[in-house]
Amino acid sequence: MASPSMVFLHGWAGSSASWAPITERLKLKFSIFAPNLPYPENQTLTLNNYCQFVVEYLKSNKIKNPVLIGHSLGGAIATQIASDYPHLPGAIILLSSASIRHRLPKPWRSLQPLISPFKSILRPFRHQILKLAHLDASDYEILNTKSEKDTFRNLIHHDQTPFLSKISCPTLILWGENDTSTFLSDGQKIHSLIKNSTLKTFPNSGHFFYLDNQQEVAQAITDFVKK
Repeated sequence: MASPSMVFLHGWAGSSASWAPITERLKLKFSIFAPNLPYPENQTLTLNNYCQFVVEYLKSNKIKNPVLIGHSLGGAIATQIASDYPHLPGAIILLSSASIRHRLPKPWRSLQPLISPFKSILRPFRHQILKLAHLDASDYEILNTKSEKDTFRNLIHHDQTPFLSKISCPTLILWGENDTSTFLSDGQKIHSLIKNSTLKTFPNSGHFFYLDNQQEVAQAITDFVKK
């Protein structure tokens, strides 16, 4: 694979600037693109809306067969595009990809009809409840508007498990071993379902492991792309 374009997709409530520590290390070797994804301030978005935004971005910038590199939500977008538009990406690189849906444990689901009348009382404990479901409570807590909350709900309810086996392009999966937002078990499951995939983990690192391991991540990306 000879010097392809790289398109970096940031995570929820992030920006293209979050990629700077990595893109600065790669910009002399590759063509780098890092769009700011839309944020649902006044509109409710779905994963498909994000995918369409990226597809249009690729078209308008005449980017062909790029390596899509996504962190968290960005990883879910890259995954969905690779599944729905297999002709578009040359490869994908997933960093702590938010691709696996986690439902509340069964005992909690069975209690939902009983606790619904007490939602206002339970609201102060939503952090703990979200953690039980492996959802990112820190993300939820910054939501202010209805469109933000509805978008977040759309995204966490979207499970890509049924589509992962359809992905045929080369895939590199990078994960922090101590990630408490998207668990390492998610990365292992994604790896098991995408046939042409490689999993590399980073010890003593969490959800933003690429900021703690900048040189190692940049090198892993370079080595993968130059295979």
